[in-house]
Formats: sequence, structure tokens, C-alpha cells
Amino acid sequence: MNRIGRERGWRPLAPDHFARSRGLGGADFIGDPERVAEKALYWQELFQPERLLLQLTVGTLPHRKVLRAIELLGGEVLPRVQKALAPS
Repeated sequence: MNRIGRERGWRPLAPDHFARSRGLGGADFIGDPERVAEKALYWQELFQPERLLLQLTVGTLPHRKVLRAIELLGGEVLPRVQKALAPS
């Protein structure tokens, strides 16, 4: 974020701001599949959205890592969220 921010005139991202942004109430979905699913379910409870759109990269993440993130979202995160939201 700091490298991109310099190009765009943003202030450097402070570690405490990054930590808050990664938390349940923050905007960034960062972590292992369990953590991302937990946050998606938190947001579902809080906002009741019909869909959740995630941007995986702004151009600095290597393509292989973007592909791996897509695999994890579809193969691990989505099934966890669907299971948790399935009618009992």
C-alpha cells in the first residue's frame, strides 16, 4: 500500500491503521481462509448484503498469488460461508 500510495500522493499506512483495517470491522479481507470466511460472515450479519465483491489486487501482487487467492476463495472460503449460512 505504501508503494502504491506514494504514486498516488497518499500518506504512508501506519501499522496500527493496517491492523485495524484487517480486523473484523475493517475494510481489508486479509488472512487465511478461516479468517476471511469469519469476516465475510461478520459482514453478512452486520450489513445483510446480497453479494460481497472483493478486489484481489491493484497490480502489485504476482499473478500466481492472485490465482492462488482465487482458488482459496472458491475452494475454502465460499464453502465455509455457504455452510454457515445454510438453513438449519
